[in-house]
Amino acid sequence: KVIGTTTAMVVIGTVVLLKLCVSRDAFIWNRVSVAPIPFDGEVWKNRAASVSGLPGSSIRLRMLDDLLHTRVLMGCSRARVIELLGSPDVEPRLKHFDLLYYLGSGLQDWPIFLGLLLSEHGVVSHAEELEGRW
Repeated sequence: KVIGTTTAMVVIGTVVLLKLCVSRDAFIWNRVSVAPIPFDGEVWKNRAASVSGLPGSSIRLRMLDDLLHTRVLMGCSRARVIELLGSPDVEPRLKHFDLLYYLGSGLQDWPIFLGLLLSEHGVVSHAEELEGRW
């Protein structure tokens, strides 16, 4: 009976740990948990915002959650996005994203990007954090 209880506790502990590891609020595989900061367009546009700080904790990464949760980009035209974020940092290599902004390097030195998809009407319909080597 003790062995069954121990096994159950290990399974439950593993599930809880995995849940914490993939939680956006606790730890993302390629970035550390740091205090988020409010989005500020002028700070974002400064190229140093994507490279400052420890790997996985650049200023842009710290602003990303606020930017995504407020959905400020949704419905914006390409021109409005560029007004808010500046020119995209890289040319899209993935055909389903129209604009890519470099957010910094992750814990494993993998690049992290903000990918924006424009609808057929030319406005942002999807925004996503892209991690890793693709």
